[in-house]
Amino acid sequence: ARRLRFVSFDRVRSLCTSVGEVCQQCGNEIDQVWVCSVCSRMKVPTRKDYFSLFALNPTYEVSHEELTKTYDTLLSAATSVSQKQENSETAQQFTEELQNALAVLESPLDRAKYLLELQGTQSEVYVPEPEFFSDIANLQTELQTKSFNKKTLTDLLNDASVSTLTYREEIANEFAKEPQDSAQISLLIGKFEWTLRTIAQISSLLDDHEGTT
Repeated sequence: ARRLRFVSFDRVRSLCTSVGEVCQQCGNEIDQVWVCSVCSRMKVPTRKDYFSLFALNPTYEVSHEELTKTYDTLLSAATSVSQKQENSETAQQFTEELQNALAVLESPLDRAKYLLELQGTQSEVYVPEPEFFSDIANLQTELQTKSFNKKTLTDLLNDASVSTLTYREEIANEFAKEPQDSAQISLLIGKFEWTLRTIAQISSLLDDHEGTT
């Protein structure tokens, strides 16, 4: 399984308050997110994780509105200072990192995996309970025969989509518990992930049906 990589930064800070960090180039106190207001030298803030980068608490439930608003703010700042030669490489690095972080935090599946990674309890492969895995593996094998009609595929897609909402809610409930049961969360992630794979398979077959009508 792909591990989520991230680069090291120099200091985590709030998006809204000064942290009193000093610019290494001119010695001025940095009072913006990560740009010196005097010489515009970029100093990418250290963060321990993607949540800190967005000034969010490391919880499963996140505000999409807050996430995208912060992303736009940081991206705009990176774009404005990238015009300076000394900042261009750092700005590009930070922009890529910002995009990676947004992709992970926006995804209910990847966000769950990432939280387990931060806790040191991630798995290389997330596998659901044997009975569930057997059933969904058999369904995927049957889907490969392309013997299902459009109505049956649509019904399967609707059922699978409802199931993902259930798994997402169950994952959120497990993360909200103290202490958390990482083994149970891993099983739910397995259900979530395999159901999403099946949805992609069904959707592809439905596209084929549309192409032949």
